Amino acid sequence: MRNCVFVNIGTSIPLALGILEAVIMREPELQNALHCELLSFRVAEDNLEIVKNIIKNSSQDPIICLSLYIWNYTKTLELCKLIKEKLPKSTIIVGGPIPTPIPAEILNNHTAVDIVVVGEAEITFVELVKHILEVNTDFASIKGIAFRKNGKVVQTSPRELIQDLDIVPSPYARGLKPIVAGASQFSSYRGCVYNCGYCLWPYGGSHKIRSYSYERIEQEFRTMIDISPKIFCTEAIFNINKERLRKMAEIVQRIGRKDLELFVNLKGDLIDTETIPYLKQCNVKRAEVGLQTTNPETLKNINRQLDEEKFIRGVKLLREAGIRYTIDVIIGLPGDTFQTFKKTLDFALDLKPSWTGTDVLRVLPGTYIYDNAKKFEIEFDKEKEYQVIKNYSFSEQEITLAHRYSKMVWSKFRPRNNKFSWWVQNG
Repeated sequence: MRNCVFVNIGTSIPLALGILEAVIMREPELQNALHCELLSFRVAEDNLEIVKNIIKNSSQDPIICLSLYIWNYTKTLELCKLIKEKLPKSTIIVGGPIPTPIPAEILNNHTAVDIVVVGEAEITFVELVKHILEVNTDFASIKGIAFRKNGKVVQTSPRELIQDLDIVPSPYARGLKPIVAGASQFSSYRGCVYNCGYCLWPYGGSHKIRSYSYERIEQEFRTMIDISPKIFCTEAIFNINKERLRKMAEIVQRIGRKDLELFVNLKGDLIDTETIPYLKQCNVKRAEVGLQTTNPETLKNINRQLDEEKFIRGVKLLREAGIRYTIDVIIGLPGDTFQTFKKTLDFALDLKPSWTGTDVLRVLPGTYIYDNAKKFEIEFDKEKEYQVIKNYSFSEQEITLAHRYSKMVWSKFRPRNNKFSWWVQNG
């Protein structure tokens, strides 16, 4: 029996890899041919120790699967090289938001990686594993991958997006649990109707919302609540429309668990007096509200809209309802300067958030600003999580100053205990 090892680096809940393991284990022919193992490690752990652990749980020719995110891609690619040195017969497959837009770059620069899965992996991965087990290296018929053939990178035609998400198996039903104490993680839909220039949500034409059925969402919540009553809803905008919010409230009310808590992402200017009762009925205890910038030039550059009056109204309604909220602001957006950034942060602070969330812009492959980096004179560092260095309006010195200023502000708003921050990154 061959090993299939899913290696999770730095996430508290290996949701994507957990789904792929569940996909494999529901296939009768693969159940008898593969032994699956999901291993989790912190970003801070020693690479050689991680590889030793992987080898201990592997055959000589394992299939090694890793997801690349902004916080782990450098370490993960280093691990791929070490794994291939120790297990030269292994097949190393990577996927996730970082390699999906740049599969040829990954394969050309990292020879230890054998295959890149591009986009949603649930269907692609099953076909790919079956080919590997059959020792069939003609991968050209498999949609949504990139691989090498005769030393050259071949990228196949795109995989269609999954329209019926209910076909995706539940990793929680198979016993997936958080690696550290915290929240379970679930997204009730995929895609985003907006097109913010720094964001990966709409990559691959996924502007249309594709949702799990409400029956499946309720089933998932009932399974997850016994693992952790705190659930982090990772969809782009939890309050994307009122009817959907009402349905989610009905689900939570039917479950009837007072200890159930949701942490959600909200669009501030969509919060009104009609939606607040639904958020309360959903037991939303914490919300993250994206502001990013208030500068009109910057908003235009990043394809983002902001109605300040509605945003102020929405945040005030959250505060009156007793829902704790973070207001997010990004440092280094094209069009901003230190002064416009400070103006945005001051605007956010005037709204009395429970916490201020500031971060330096990541110029992520597949985003509008990545594709238009020359237009905006953006320089960024791939080795430092694609962090922006400077752009046409925001100098390197000003970005450093903004980062220091935001840290000073953050220290004043930092909670005195960990009760507020029950969703944390591992590593």
